[in-house]
Amino acid sequence: MAKKAKGLYAKVAHEPIFHKTSIGRNPSKCKMNKSKRRSFKKYNGQGR
Repeated sequence: MAKKAKGLYAKVAHEPIFHKTSIGRNPSKCKMNKSKRRSFKKYNGQGR
C-alpha cells in the first residue's frame, strides 16, 4: 500500500506495486485480458 504523506506538500516517492504477469512458469490470470484468459492453456508447446 502507498504511504501517506505527513504534510500537504511533503511528497512521497512513488512506490511500484508488484503485478504478477502472465510471463513465466506459474502465470497469473489476473492481469490477462478476458479473451486471453478464456483461451489460456497451461502448456503451449510441442505435442502436449
